[in-house]
Order: sequence, then structure tokens, then C-alpha cells
Amino acid sequence: MLNKSTNTAILLFSNTSQKEVKEKQIRNGRLLFKHLHQKVLSEAQKTGLDILVFNENNQVGTSFGERFSNAIETVFNQGYDHVITIGNDSPELNSAHILIAHENLIRQRNTLGPALDGGVYLIGISKQQFLKDEFASLPWQTSELLNALTAFFTKKTLNPFLLQPLKDLDSKSDLFYFLNTKNSVLESIILTIISTFSIPTYTEQTFSETYIKNQHNKGSPVLA
Repeated sequence: MLNKSTNTAILLFSNTSQKEVKEKQIRNGRLLFKHLHQKVLSEAQKTGLDILVFNENNQVGTSFGERFSNAIETVFNQGYDHVITIGNDSPELNSAHILIAHENLIRQRNTLGPALDGGVYLIGISKQQFLKDEFASLPWQTSELLNALTAFFTKKTLNPFLLQPLKDLDSKSDLFYFLNTKNSVLESIILTIISTFSIPTYTEQTFSETYIKNQHNKGSPVLA
């Protein structure tokens, strides 16, 4: 239902846990992705904003850009003037990030949440700024996305606000990054997954090497 007091919706654009396990190739990761989805949904609910969820079952389009742009257009067509897009693969994303984006939109300013791999974990955009075809053609799922989105807004004489950079969880090597978080449930799930890794186990050196090699999986979420 449209919240007339804010006219802003959160678009949670993600995969189901079954799809995430397949796409990100993290064996025994279904519980992990269910946890991440519930966590980001809980953070979104704390904002009091309306939430619309799009996964592979209701997305429309061939490419990632088409599916994402179609989802945003659908939200705008439901009567919202502002959309805050998020995924479910940034464990450190919280309600404060979303509320900052919401306040910025009310003040007619866009917001981008930079991911450490060059993508983004959040986009705050208003209806009058959204050009579907141009938006769909941006370099989604690449390390150039943040720069391209910044240029997209700057070209329209808009200066997007940048939130703190966060890390996405896109691959097996990324699991180690989140072992030092304050989320004990997440750490427990990750430790269980890591315990199933085949020998040789990851050392600090092999993790660093693997992490660097796997910085090709950009954008959020990852879809085929």
C-alpha cells in the first residue's frame, strides 16, 4: 500500500536463497543467504517505509539492467515518487543507510552506497530523474558501475551523496572478510560453511590471493 506521508518505497532487488547458492557457488550456503535476506528485510522494515521485493520469480527482462530498470519502473508506476534500491548481499547495510537516502531524496538529492568492488549496494533515485533505457544500459555488475552512476546523475546537474563504502558477499573468498563482524549469527553460519571447505584450507596468503582474483563479480545482486 502506498505510504502517502513519504511517497518513498524501498525496492529490495535480490535472488532467492536457492538462486544465490547456485549463482555464487557457495556450497551449503542456503542458510547463509536466507539469513542475509531476512537481515536486510528486517533493517528495511525498521525505516517504516514501504518495501517491494523483486526476485527471479517476478523480474522481467533478459539482462540485469533490463530486469532492474523494469522493477524500478514498476515501483514508480504504483505511484511512488522516490525509490531506494538495495540488495541482500551487503551484510553491513542497515536502516541508518536507508534513512539517510530517504532524507536526501526528500531534499532532492540522490544517494549512492559504494561497494568496495566498484559496484553499489544502494541507490536513491526520484521518478523525474529516471530514464529507463539509459539506466538499463549502465555497466551493471562491473567495477565501473559506481563511476557510471555518478556520471549519470552528474550529467543531470545532480551531485549524489556517497554513503560509507561497504563490502558485498559475492563469492567463497568473501566469507573470510565477515568473520570479524559483530554479527555472531552470521559468523557462526560462515564458520560452518568454511569447515566444509576441502583441503588445502585457506591461509591468510591464499585468501588474499583469491580475494584479489575474484574482484570481477560486481554489482548487486548477481543474476545470470
